[in-house]
Amino acid sequence: MNPAHRIRLPRADNARDRRLNEGEYRRLMVALDSSSRWYMKPIVIIALETGMRRGEILSLEAKNVNLVDGIAYLPLTKSGRSRRVPLTPKAIETLEPLLNRLRLFPISAPSVRQGWLDITRRAALIDFRLHDCRHEAISRFFEMRLSVPEVALISGHRSLAMLHRYTHLRPENVARKIRSLSK
Repeated sequence: MNPAHRIRLPRADNARDRRLNEGEYRRLMVALDSSSRWYMKPIVIIALETGMRRGEILSLEAKNVNLVDGIAYLPLTKSGRSRRVPLTPKAIETLEPLLNRLRLFPISAPSVRQGWLDITRRAALIDFRLHDCRHEAISRFFEMRLSVPEVALISGHRSLAMLHRYTHLRPENVARKIRSLSK
């Protein structure tokens, strides 16, 4: 037996910066509209609109969604802490018809994984993972000019370093912002 079999190799910096371009987003929405899996479109929309992780979305319960205040309460997150996530108007519109059941998405993670593979194949998306929707959402929040504390509240990130790792601003958008501010 190899004496080093329990020694882990250092991880390469696997920071992903994959975002959707406009054409990919449209193809994704078309593929979701034509999917026979009813749950895929709302899951993807919630991921893109809130930055929630797959497990957080799958654990959503009707009793923890307050459409009046626009808040989804996550009693347990990956960090082991609860979190209150502000909902966008599109997220509210997506969740509203699902509130007639205890768990909004009574499906398993493998079902979502298979559904995602089918969707990305149909949409011809190369190297775009469901978790990349979280990166996309967080980047969009900054592009909407939300502050660091506001985005951290939404995403649940407690360190600036981790929040930065999920933020992938488009230089074109920053240039546009600079032009608008310098007028």
